[in-house]
Amino acid sequence: MEPRFPALGVPERPRWLLPVVTFLWSVCGTTFGEPRVETPDPGIAASWDAIDAQGLSLIPAPKELSVIGEALPVTDAWGIHLVSPGLEPGRDELNRRLEQNRGKALPENAETASRIVVGTYADMGAFLPLIDNPPCPPRQGYVIGMASQNGGVCVVVAGADAAGARYGCVTLGKLLQPGPSLLRTRVRDWPDFKHRMAFSLPSSAKWTPGLVARAKGIIDQSFRAKLNMVFERKYSQGIEALIADATPRRELTEYAAARGVRIMVGRFFNVGQAPYPGAGSGYGTRYYPHKTEEGLIGYSNMAFTWCRDDLIDAAAAKYAELMQLTGADTFYIHAMDTGGRDNPENWNHRTPRDIERFGDNRAAADANLMGRIHARLKETNPDVLSLFVAYPYVATYLEFPEVDAWLRELSRLMPEDVHFCLRESPRPLIEEWHSAAPRQGRLNYFGPYPYRWGLLSSAAGRYARTFYFDDKDVLWYLTNGTRWHQFWVAAEYSWNTQAPGWGWLPAGGGLKGAEFVPPEIGDRLLRRVAVELVGPDAAEAVLFALLQNPSCRIAAAPQAMEGLEEGDYFAAKLAGAKEAVAGLEAVEDVVAPHGAVYMVMLLKHMREAVAMLEARHQILRAEALMDAGQEKDAQAAASKAQLALRPFARDHYIAKPLWTESDISVRLSWRKIRDAYLRTLGPATIKLGAYSFHSFPDGVLQSLGGLSQCTTSRLADLDQAALSRLNVVFFAATTDMHDTTEDWRANLQAFVRNGGGVVFSHNAVGRTKGSAFADPVFPSICAGFAERVVGSQPFTVGEAHAIFEGRALGSMCPNEYTDYCALRPGPKGTVVLRDAEGSPVMVTGSLGSGRVVYTGQCFGLTADALPRECSGDEWKLLYHTVRWAASGGEQ
Repeated sequence: MEPRFPALGVPERPRWLLPVVTFLWSVCGTTFGEPRVETPDPGIAASWDAIDAQGLSLIPAPKELSVIGEALPVTDAWGIHLVSPGLEPGRDELNRRLEQNRGKALPENAETASRIVVGTYADMGAFLPLIDNPPCPPRQGYVIGMASQNGGVCVVVAGADAAGARYGCVTLGKLLQPGPSLLRTRVRDWPDFKHRMAFSLPSSAKWTPGLVARAKGIIDQSFRAKLNMVFERKYSQGIEALIADATPRRELTEYAAARGVRIMVGRFFNVGQAPYPGAGSGYGTRYYPHKTEEGLIGYSNMAFTWCRDDLIDAAAAKYAELMQLTGADTFYIHAMDTGGRDNPENWNHRTPRDIERFGDNRAAADANLMGRIHARLKETNPDVLSLFVAYPYVATYLEFPEVDAWLRELSRLMPEDVHFCLRESPRPLIEEWHSAAPRQGRLNYFGPYPYRWGLLSSAAGRYARTFYFDDKDVLWYLTNGTRWHQFWVAAEYSWNTQAPGWGWLPAGGGLKGAEFVPPEIGDRLLRRVAVELVGPDAAEAVLFALLQNPSCRIAAAPQAMEGLEEGDYFAAKLAGAKEAVAGLEAVEDVVAPHGAVYMVMLLKHMREAVAMLEARHQILRAEALMDAGQEKDAQAAASKAQLALRPFARDHYIAKPLWTESDISVRLSWRKIRDAYLRTLGPATIKLGAYSFHSFPDGVLQSLGGLSQCTTSRLADLDQAALSRLNVVFFAATTDMHDTTEDWRANLQAFVRNGGGVVFSHNAVGRTKGSAFADPVFPSICAGFAERVVGSQPFTVGEAHAIFEGRALGSMCPNEYTDYCALRPGPKGTVVLRDAEGSPVMVTGSLGSGRVVYTGQCFGLTADALPRECSGDEWKLLYHTVRWAASGGEQ
């Protein structure tokens, strides 16, 4: 067969790819810091060379593969013989590949002169001598050998176990070529990670026949990628609903088990329902009182407990019932998803009954809860896989003695055959976790980049070895369900953690890292992935599209743009995406039948990206033209942006900010006034980061973006590295904190002591009871939230202050939003703004060499929670608040 791609050990980079990758390296820089590609395992590197030389789409590569002769024609006279039970899915996959290569399915026949014999080592004693008795590989491994016998050919596939024998059939199918013919090879192979997961099943309240069929297709793809776990997200459903859907669920579980695939059911471990009392209660959904006297806590309409063994056991019994009815054997059991270090799992809100029983010993409380659940699951099925999420699950927190002590005690109290969830971190931190909790396994939850970026990023799977120690490690490569190419890359590196292109996950992160694709992946592995997904005739167009890596979300809200030039970045992305769409459309008719679904998903993403990138490009042009005073041309560019956005509704969940920014008529006149005003002020240096989770930062960023003295960015985390690039942090109506990798409170306090500034606005003053802000970060400045006041009446200057530009006491300041928060000042706080009743609305203060502002106002938001650019006196108040807070280090 003529190889579809160049048959070279290291294929030559395509002419069209060079400018793309050069751009990514020069503009986008590095992966999670400086990218490094480590030396590969020599055997796997040789296997890659052989695969490329033969033009195969074999993923993952066998650890040992050698081509030993010419391809063998596979005729209708061949047969297949299954020596061991449970191997039918392997046979079916092999026959599927035969039919794809213009052959016919082989009959099961042990007597044919030429045959394929498949079994486990324990049952293959009569056949292994034919291929020189290769040593048995580790679990899930297999060998393939070929020998002449009785005038025919005997192809031997022997697995260390049934899973290995089935995987051997998968590999043998990938060695088939059109004709069909079978490449004459010798193979010995096994995986590094014992448990490997990337694909997710469709999420639905009920398994309909159509969804069951879709789920089986995903299980099949996982099996072909040699990934032996899939995720089923069931957080929002009661266990009773899963039990009621038992019949199709059992069908799916048995289908997956026949292929060696576990379905990991993800759920919160609640013991009942706890209806949220509503925003009027003053509580958020992440904590509210619920039957406190009975030892219960309310969280997101669910009731949780540590102390109520009767309720824990009753809920665990429901899981046991589900297992008995459906065969379920793998559970991802989540604690309350909140808290980080300062309030892990709502521990600060535990009830008097919890305190009476466990005191301050959270490890004992967690061990009682998780231990009771696991014991009941294991009683039902000794082979159950129990994976628990307890907080904090990021290894950076182990620097704090109380977290380290909690984890060590939890490990001591819990049985060895459970797994604790652990988020991605560099290897030294993973080793610290391993040292603190060596007895239990680790569910390595690896999110390759922030989901909100919406990238097609292809290379992050190469970091899998960062998380690999032994068979207690589970790798969960977590990303969007449509990014199938990422899953195949992850399949390679979870099976072969030292395949060409592998690396250690460095510290840090950012868009620069997500753009980096080493040539081992971009030129080689991703080619095989493209062939696997859509067939050889459309693969090159798909490869090109994947390497463009455009994002709708970044186009709509460029939160990840720090250190990059927006104009150059978006112009290059737009050009690449347009070319990619043209290429994909040109090959739609030659996509292999099995690739139709993926092609639809990829084209949809690319077309939407082109539209949003065009809109962003035109908005950037409009802003530049506004700054140059070319109003007519700016309006024309804005109109082009709106034309590009026509496929999306104005309230589209991604496109909405682009629609808002494209309406520049009002902004034009205001910016003239603003820029003239700024010229009357002295110089300033503002480096602002707005926290992005549970927040409304868009209007603030729009209001302050584009100023020569001000750089703005979004903050997804409050780690020291991120804060070091800023001089002011803004919490824009933030209701609560999301997961953080370091102690965000301690980091903020140190940031201010060292000259930084922090602004807490609206909800972030602690309005939501039980939230991370209910306990003020700077209590000496502001003791917290007092009350919510409905109305947009103006405020009164209560203290002479730089924020008010020398305005006299009693002068008025605007309030454009529909409500505000009154505050309780701390002992070192100065009340600088009051409402008509005299209640404090803004409190300021200094700590160390830094500055803090608490304000009850909400900036840059419409009444229906849409972002808007501030103007007039409201903008001046926002600007001077931020400018003053950012100037602490200049005192």
